[in-house]
Amino acid sequence: MIILATCNAMEKQNRTGYILIPIQNKENNSYRIFTQKTKIQNQNVYIAKIANLSSSTFRILVQDVMCSLQKTSSFAKQNECEYATNGGPFNSYISGGCVGLTISNGTIVTGNNAMNTNAVIDENVGFGITKSNQWVLGDVLANQEGKRNNIIPHLKEFVTGLHGWLVYNSTNVVSRMNLKQSAKSDITAPRTVIGVNKNGETLTLLQVDGCEHCWTNNKEEGRGLTLFQVAEAMKKYADYAINLDGGGSSSSVLNGKVINQPTCLDYVWKKCERPVASVVCIGKDPNKIMTQADAYKQV
Repeated sequence: MIILATCNAMEKQNRTGYILIPIQNKENNSYRIFTQKTKIQNQNVYIAKIANLSSSTFRILVQDVMCSLQKTSSFAKQNECEYATNGGPFNSYISGGCVGLTISNGTIVTGNNAMNTNAVIDENVGFGITKSNQWVLGDVLANQEGKRNNIIPHLKEFVTGLHGWLVYNSTNVVSRMNLKQSAKSDITAPRTVIGVNKNGETLTLLQVDGCEHCWTNNKEEGRGLTLFQVAEAMKKYADYAINLDGGGSSSSVLNGKVINQPTCLDYVWKKCERPVASVVCIGKDPNKIMTQADAYKQV
């Protein structure tokens, strides 16, 4: 069951507001991770599908209330994450600072989306989980006239993404026309994406490698994917999905090891992990079952 929380008759059309998707875990099983390394448009892509999550095993991590910077792998090791990716955008490569509503373990780290409001394509869309185990996707501050939405006190974890919805109701909603009218144009870059299916059973993290500003004529070393391309790929795995921070921030960590090829310098083909302000963490669970794809055995 999906609950739409909208504020006017047009919101279903323009996707303003947020949706709630109850997590389905009928047998109260421990979570399971299925990992895969594949290629999309000749780019290396790392996919993790996680079933049977809960508010105790899905976390948004920050280092402190200032959202100080730390590498995704460091976050993962310190917090015993089985799987982790970088999280939301941040203000500075030096001082960090989360952009948009960020909630970690029930604590509001940043409580407004002021940094995003001037960027139409951002739409203040985020992803999180409630204390009662419901996925939350969308703009939880929509049309509140400066007031926090009623859902806020019930959120345990939440991170604001970048560039709005990618997949909505199983449809790629990235408009090529709108993107070309924006400053972001048709940029190819590394990407990190998060989404869930309609029945709430499976969360998917999809991360694309690349180098955003590198010169290349090598088809095996592209800059990444456009938002349209990554949305098209993600709709195969999730019915609702948003874009997280990308570019040189994009990293995937499995059992404390960086498994992708992050390019923190953006202009140089060099593997280096960028410190980030927030991280998506699939938390330690002694009863979990992990299935690794054969591809990862070579990573």
